[in-house]
Amino acid sequence: NAKKYVEEFTRLGANAIKFQMRNNEYLFSEEAFNRPYDNENSFGKSYGEHRNYLEFSDDEWIELRNLCKQLNVDFMCTPFDEPSLQHLISLDVDLLKVSSFDLANIPLLSKICASGKPIVVSVGGGKLHHIESTIQYLQHNDADFALLHCVSEYPCPINKLGLGFIAKLKQQHPSLTVGLSDHFNGILSGPVGYVNGA
Repeated sequence: NAKKYVEEFTRLGANAIKFQMRNNEYLFSEEAFNRPYDNENSFGKSYGEHRNYLEFSDDEWIELRNLCKQLNVDFMCTPFDEPSLQHLISLDVDLLKVSSFDLANIPLLSKICASGKPIVVSVGGGKLHHIESTIQYLQHNDADFALLHCVSEYPCPINKLGLGFIAKLKQQHPSLTVGLSDHFNGILSGPVGYVNGA
């Protein structure tokens, strides 16, 4: 399915295809990882087994990276932890995405900056002081980065899209590229985001 998505969205003109990578043993405590997970949506007996089932293998990551290269589309990925970041660097990822969960996560951001890769930062769910401190940190480290306005609701109702925040970010940081990442069920948010400066 992932390969089909890469092929189809590239055919439709996508510039980059974004994935997510997690090292579940690193992210979760031993207790959380081994917690029984017995429900109709479970892919394993424990929560850790369930989460690991949903991750690509090393060979699958290489296959996806090679497909992106073959189709001349950027391979973009969100590392949710430091081991995943190192793995992505070894895969020669084109773009690194920072989730809003990691705004102001200086240990991870410092390693992302050190990679020298272009960065896209989602600000969904972040408080204004987290957003500003992250921008200052990235600028201080001469990072090549863009911001994405985002609301971390799945799906996001139209009355909570907050697309006016795009204009506010652009006004406060006119030199930065500001875009939109959303979870809205429809196409209206894209054009309205564009009108607001995305």
